Amino acid sequence: MDERRIRTFEECSFNAWPARQTRFFGGWVFRLSDGLTKRANSGNAIEPAISFSEVQETAERLYARHHLPAIFRLTPLASPEADVALNAAHYILLDPSLVLVAPLLRVEYAGDVKVDSTPSALWLVGFACAKGIDAAQRANHDRIVSSIATPCAFATLQEEDGTAIGFGLGVYERNAVGIFDVVVTPSRRGRGNGQKITSALMHWGLQMGPERPTCRFAKRTKPPVHSTRAWNFAKRTAIITVYRAPSRRYESSSPARRFVIGKVMVNYH
Repeated sequence: MDERRIRTFEECSFNAWPARQTRFFGGWVFRLSDGLTKRANSGNAIEPAISFSEVQETAERLYARHHLPAIFRLTPLASPEADVALNAAHYILLDPSLVLVAPLLRVEYAGDVKVDSTPSALWLVGFACAKGIDAAQRANHDRIVSSIATPCAFATLQEEDGTAIGFGLGVYERNAVGIFDVVVTPSRRGRGNGQKITSALMHWGLQMGPERPTCRFAKRTKPPVHSTRAWNFAKRTAIITVYRAPSRRYESSSPARRFVIGKVMVNYH
């Protein structure tokens, strides 16, 4: 996949989950949001223009100043030098990350999914609970969600008695819908509820423009094909992996605890 398209995906991802602060340095962007999510608190390559040793040193100092771990998301835009340097610094690989894409086709849309253009109190509370966001980060999470500048869809799946059991976020930009978070309460998982939410967000995306848009998925760990039902859904919607990071784990022998999270590398001071 060409770097221009990857850069577009990354830019849309940043816009869909805005950081509280950003700093640009040597073709990298450092994002800070008080520690809530790796995407909003990491160093990300855009067009690397200087040696990675300078980037690494600057990032580690910046995040340490803000009492945060230094995180590097290593998409294909980052040079191989970055991976080698972080390996040498004893960063440890944890869960991988994937970016998936599919044509936005018409799919069956369940009427029990409500889609709003702004986040309701029910969505904010329910999403935080299902996602496991602690009380200390709730205000930060709500601020990020409320500051998304591009058109959004906040999907809520409710049972017949009105109980909300699933939530999703879709963001529209550049004739594409980004689906960045779909969560279901633990007791209701494995029943196709996530697919209902995803289908509702895809249906919303079809209403957003005269051209047939595409659909992008930002996914941590495994792609949504770990069950027969999910695998059939993936085939119907023609989901393909656009780019990924290899799953690796580096053991640290230094006093600092360092981690690599999929395409994300973390340094705990």
